[in-house]
Amino acid sequence: MVRLKSASAGLFGLLALVVGNQVKAAPGPIYETTFDFAALYSAESDTFLSTKGIASNQYNAKWVKMHGSQVFYNPSNNQSQQMVVELVDDNDANTCISNGDTISITDVRNGLFLGYRFGQHTFGENVQTYTVENLDTTCIGSDGSSQFGLSSNGNLLRDAENRTVFKLFTGNMETINQSSAEWHQSTWNNEKLAILTYYSGFLSDAGSHIPTVNGMGERWEMMGVDGFNVMRGYCVPDGALLRLRNAGRNQFITAGNNNAYLSNEGSHLKIINRSYPGECIEAKDKFSLYHIDSGRYLSVYKDYFGMFFDPNYEPKHNNFAFSLNPDLDFNRNRADMTMIVAETYDLNRFEFDLFNINILEHDENMLDHTENSYYWMPNSDTIKKARPAGTVMQYSYHSTKFEDDTFFYLKRDGSQNRNEFFGATTDGHSKIYTNRPWVQNWESLRFEFAGHDDQLHFDRYSGLTEGLGNQIRLWDPEDEAWGYIDTWRYPVPANDGYIQADTDKNIGLGFYFKAPSQDHIAPLNVTALRTKQKRFVWVENNGGGQIFANSTGINEWETLYFLPVNRSSQGTRQCLKHNDKIFVRTINDHLLIAFPDGRVTAESRNYLEWETFTIVNHTQQGGCLRHADSISLLTYHNTYITSTDDKLVQTSAMGPYSRFTMMLHTGVPSTDFVAKDELRRGDYLERGQYMVSAGKKIVAHFDNTGNFVIRRGTGINDMHEVIWQSHTSGRGDFVTINTESKVAIYNNNNGLVKTLSQASGDLLVLTDNGQLVLTDGARKATRWSSAMESNPAVLKVAFKTSFERYFNLDGDNKTIYSRSTSVGSREIFTITNQGNCVVDYRNSSNSMLGIKSVDGEYWQVAFGGSQISSIGTSLGGITAFNLMNHTSTLGCMMPGDSVTLITFENRWVRPAVHQRTTIQANSNYDAEVHHSLGGANRFTVSFH
Repeated sequence: MVRLKSASAGLFGLLALVVGNQVKAAPGPIYETTFDFAALYSAESDTFLSTKGIASNQYNAKWVKMHGSQVFYNPSNNQSQQMVVELVDDNDANTCISNGDTISITDVRNGLFLGYRFGQHTFGENVQTYTVENLDTTCIGSDGSSQFGLSSNGNLLRDAENRTVFKLFTGNMETINQSSAEWHQSTWNNEKLAILTYYSGFLSDAGSHIPTVNGMGERWEMMGVDGFNVMRGYCVPDGALLRLRNAGRNQFITAGNNNAYLSNEGSHLKIINRSYPGECIEAKDKFSLYHIDSGRYLSVYKDYFGMFFDPNYEPKHNNFAFSLNPDLDFNRNRADMTMIVAETYDLNRFEFDLFNINILEHDENMLDHTENSYYWMPNSDTIKKARPAGTVMQYSYHSTKFEDDTFFYLKRDGSQNRNEFFGATTDGHSKIYTNRPWVQNWESLRFEFAGHDDQLHFDRYSGLTEGLGNQIRLWDPEDEAWGYIDTWRYPVPANDGYIQADTDKNIGLGFYFKAPSQDHIAPLNVTALRTKQKRFVWVENNGGGQIFANSTGINEWETLYFLPVNRSSQGTRQCLKHNDKIFVRTINDHLLIAFPDGRVTAESRNYLEWETFTIVNHTQQGGCLRHADSISLLTYHNTYITSTDDKLVQTSAMGPYSRFTMMLHTGVPSTDFVAKDELRRGDYLERGQYMVSAGKKIVAHFDNTGNFVIRRGTGINDMHEVIWQSHTSGRGDFVTINTESKVAIYNNNNGLVKTLSQASGDLLVLTDNGQLVLTDGARKATRWSSAMESNPAVLKVAFKTSFERYFNLDGDNKTIYSRSTSVGSREIFTITNQGNCVVDYRNSSNSMLGIKSVDGEYWQVAFGGSQISSIGTSLGGITAFNLMNHTSTLGCMMPGDSVTLITFENRWVRPAVHQRTTIQANSNYDAEVHHSLGGANRFTVSFH
């Protein structure tokens, strides 16, 4: 790579102030060909390109927020945003980066190149480049004022919100500020976060040991001390002073002498980023909370239920990570676990005593060892076949294995459709029951690996642990202290030995881990549901009454919880997805209910059929529910929850008002219409909106009658002849990729008008050659095209050369020339084997085509350099070709496209050369059309 470095340096010391999306820059931008410490900034979503949290030789592009009052963005201090932007090809020779120039973007920290690979924008080791597009200034300067787009291999770079407008920041003190409205929300309506410890317990109003999130007791709000420096839904600035409020008790963590307790005032705590010092703290980042007045850190410990303050910094005790949705952000470690105990009740039993053992099983609703679980010198196959006690589940921010001294909960084996967990009770010497309906103090378990297994870690692939000296620690409710899983204190016959919680250490355990057969899905905290009317769903009195759809802001009344009806599922399910059944719970534990008479309220406390809803995710059906996903809720009565101007009702079919935007944080997705060349699954285009192709040559829109049409033109105010139409006059109101992944037109009365495609896909793309194409997410495959309807059933085409001549069949009916200046029967050729949709061979597994002349014979090639003859009698080998479409690699060949024809076999033979060739024209009009490795090989197609 050649580095074109201009003489003008001085990148730093320039101030560019960002207010909203407006940049006020110091005068006199410096035009560089290389920016050594630059940050790529998405102007429309206020995010920066980042390599944060990722370390490998190839990784996806990530976009992070850098918001804050008085928080200065400095690329030289934020390594994860540092990029080298370098001019590779100065197409207009003006010694600066300008429109149409080619640049490379390199991650400073790892030295990897950003580029489009495997259907997405990733960093990798091989050099990739981007073309600068739509630059609004002459050159990209150092002042941050230029806006531009970037494309790699024809694929636009997009941020996490699908935005394509970027700026380059290179200065030393560039300020990023939020609006005052966002400050106000940050002060009073912070997100309710879950905070996870190193030991896999969540901070709660009950301590630091609960291994899952049940409700508001395990949720916290970070409240900025000065009211402005803790962002709702954004990053928390490193070093910010805050108070931590428990959402269940509405009280703050307070520092005592050494202990921590909740009070109405709370202590000021300094948050310290341990993952990326100096950068704002996001979900999953490790951080500490430091009490400046006492010089102590908020701490937890494996053997202590509560929280305390400690002057010593120890990562295991002082580091935490937060998340809005733990199921999405944290590792969820899961494995089926068989528990093994020796039939020895000596307090000094040996770890290696594997001769007489019991495998612990269920005896009705208690953990027991029975006569059926007794084994004499069992082998590993015997243990493998034993039924596991249950599925171990655990959250972790730092490991994908079960670490020593970490908390977990155990869901009973075979309880896929019920909430049944292991836990102690005060019944009969703290018996351990296996049908506990929740996970709280008495259901919190902790590994304590000992002997051979001390300080080791295990997962679903670990199999049998080495020793029998391991323990499971749990709460002993009788002695109110940490205890152990234990047998009765004196020998019990093998056919009647129930297991209990006990503070005495009487036995050791062995474990057999294997892949889980079930999972436990936690409730999803939904900040709000946004309606098509740009309002929010809210519940009267936080539940117990009516439910409305006309709120203009987000408060706790808008918070809902999606609870899976089947809280266990087969395989490795980790989160709520499309087609899952849920209960919708309010903040005070009422449930939404859809009555058979059409009413929708939030007054139920019953977990029954009328309270169940099925998620319909229009945005993506394979992954977890995400922020900004478009969803619908299907009721038990097969109706859809639909918003009116002020409330929710039920309708018999799904329409635009049956769609809600998932708000998992308060970063509100923009609903301002922006014309694009694509429509994603879950999006919809309605009357008054339009699509425009990437090159602004083609427009698609609904006309006044409800007919969806494709026209030539640059925009809604510059449209010409109709190329294609849906024939839905008087009926069509919006088009979408529906839940079956098919393109369909609906009306606002929620009725299906017409299904356009029988094939399924992820994107509907409007191409520059005048067609709508249903394709995959990578824009490779052509699943359906409007050209399949508009193109003639049999493609008869003419090929025009760059010398303004047409291919023609010579009078001897043997040879193809390029002599003609007009089109007649000898200039028209029939395309075979591709129907009426000829696709670019690079995006098709079935791309072989034949070309027939008027004499009914196929074009045929001989070895390299020779002419094209019309003598083939069948298709294949030397009579087969591929087509490369230079106008659009996506969709069908259309009139006016520029194409290249490629021989299907390797027909160029020379010493050390054996490869495919392309059809060539010649400026000598008397010469035959031939094929070779280079030359004039692009032709314009017309249909006849």
